[in-house]
Amino acid sequence: MLALIDNLGGTELLLVFVVALLVFGKRLPQVAGDAAKQLAKMRRSLDEAWRDTGMQQEIQSVRRDLESAIPRDLSISDMARLASSEMDKRLRANEAAAEAEKKAPPPEDPGAPTTRIVDV
Repeated sequence: MLALIDNLGGTELLLVFVVALLVFGKRLPQVAGDAAKQLAKMRRSLDEAWRDTGMQQEIQSVRRDLESAIPRDLSISDMARLASSEMDKRLRANEAAAEAEKKAPPPEDPGAPTTRIVDV
């Protein structure tokens, strides 16, 4: 819902305010206060549910695992060199597999007609 408010411009917000004023009239401050209370209650229950599920701890654990997997003592040039050498290894392996596939005899088609040479 807050994302919707972020997308509204000044003109749209003014239009919403005028429509709310026409619909609720003098009760608008009371309705706005009740809506704010409900929004705060919903936010508290969402925060509580977030804590109860343990999702925050899980996200922090994954973040720590990712950060520990990334070597921090390497410079950018060292990381680029490692990535380049890994890419070269993979390219050479793919080229070797392609060459081996070219050298291998083609598989025989069992449905293909066969010809025999017979000496008479």
